Parts: sequence; structure tokens; C-alpha cells
Amino acid sequence: MEFTKEIAMKIIESKPVIDQPMVPYKGIEVTYVGYTDSEGDAFIWEDGSEYAIVSFRAVNEYGFEQSVEDFKNEDYESAVNRNMSLRMNVEQARNVSKGITGTLICHLRPNQDGVEILVPKSFAPAQAIVAKTRSLASILAKSDVQVEA
Repeated sequence: MEFTKEIAMKIIESKPVIDQPMVPYKGIEVTYVGYTDSEGDAFIWEDGSEYAIVSFRAVNEYGFEQSVEDFKNEDYESAVNRNMSLRMNVEQARNVSKGITGTLICHLRPNQDGVEILVPKSFAPAQAIVAKTRSLASILAKSDVQVEA
């Protein structure tokens, strides 16, 4: 998909900016859950166990600044694709799917350039229950209102 200047601006502006460590941010949306790399191989921790990568529709200050620079340079695809990601235990990741929301907590860590940035520490999916429908006919029947079929 090719991004126009207007679409890129809307996407960048729609992402929450995480700017405080160890604060729970509610309503953060999951945009991707992946268990394998581009070659189909599982992601593996140093201890040999598998993990998943979970990406969020959120950025830290550093990512936002990078998006702004990309936007100024008219690299709209890079500008919109800057998101926060978290390595997560596979069992935990099975309770997460694209489109759900939850609470994200971040902490400070140095990036590859040695700059201290906020990175995801944990994510808890929002608890939800299945919504049920009701039969209008059965409710009306209980209230002595006649319903014609």
C-alpha cells in the first residue's frame, strides 16, 4: 500500500505516544503477533525456548521523532511503520491477537545507539466477555404483548 502525505499524517497522529516509564497505558491496540521470522523459522530465546513478537499501535518519544523525520523526508511508509514491539512467551502470546486492546507498561532501556528509550516491559490484554443477544419475541411474550409471525 502506498501512503499519501495526508494518510501518513492521520496514522502518525492516531498513535498514542508512550512517554512515562512504569505507567500502565490502557487501550493500546495489538497490530501484529508473529511466531516465525520471514524464513518461517521460530523465534528462539537464548535458552532455546520459543517466543513471539507482539507489535502495538503506539510509539515512544524516540519512535515519534523518527516518524517526524521520515515524514519530513517524504518517506511515508517508514513514518507510519514505527511501532513498539515486545518479545513475549509463546503461551502468553496465544492469548493476544491482532486488533485486541490492553494495558502496556514500558521501561527505560538503551537502544542500539546507546540512547535511553522506553520499550515495552509487559502487556495485559483487556478482559472481555462474550456479548449475548436476546429474543424480542420471547420478551414480548412474557409481557402479554402479542407478536404476529
